Amino acid sequence: MKNYTVASFDISQKDAYILLFAINKYLSFSPSIYKDKTNCFRIKVTSIRSIENIIKFLKKAPVKLMGYKKLQYIL
Repeated sequence: MKNYTVASFDISQKDAYILLFAINKYLSFSPSIYKDKTNCFRIKVTSIRSIENIIKFLKKAPVKLMGYKKLQYIL
């Protein structure tokens, strides 16, 4: 059995379906938005194309990640 490393991106927001819909559309994600058991809307992507879209967006974004999120992104 081989071990594989999988990159993923997950974003969630409570009571903000419209915001996640816009992110989903803007970054051309194929997975659907779903509501978890805590009533948060979520998107999780693992495809290479989706991860590449996120990286391109973060490199151009005027707002930069900070703290633990920045460390997670670097790793």
